[in-house]
Amino acid sequence: MGVRTLASIVVSVMLFSVLFLGVSFLASYLVKHSEDFMNVLPWINGLSYVLYFISGFVASALSRARFLVAGSIAGFISGLVAVIIFGVGVGVNGAAITVFSGALLGLIGGGGFSFLVRLRGNPFNKKQQADLRRLC
Repeated sequence: MGVRTLASIVVSVMLFSVLFLGVSFLASYLVKHSEDFMNVLPWINGLSYVLYFISGFVASALSRARFLVAGSIAGFISGLVAVIIFGVGVGVNGAAITVFSGALLGLIGGGGFSFLVRLRGNPFNKKQQADLRRLC
């Protein structure tokens, strides 16, 4: 793995941490009573899953190569950060499900960026961009 890929994973995990901290503050602000918690919990879980996807997408976008590998590793490490630092996932099973879902959604995010690159062309390939400009 190259330095660019590792740096993209680190930046992606840092972005995940900041956004997840914002989601946890939002959850604590929205929930005043325990009855409200059960109504807000599915939305908070959905937001955290979207953050795993964004983490994989950003890592694959910044890496410029190895989109799926960068996305899945970023999602995996984001899941580990959620379990270790933020205390998500109760017990071993909950932690394993959190880490696995982070890796899977990071892989899907990396695949989403890979799909965009294949659909629109690689924005980092200078020759391909010159050919596209010549055609337009």
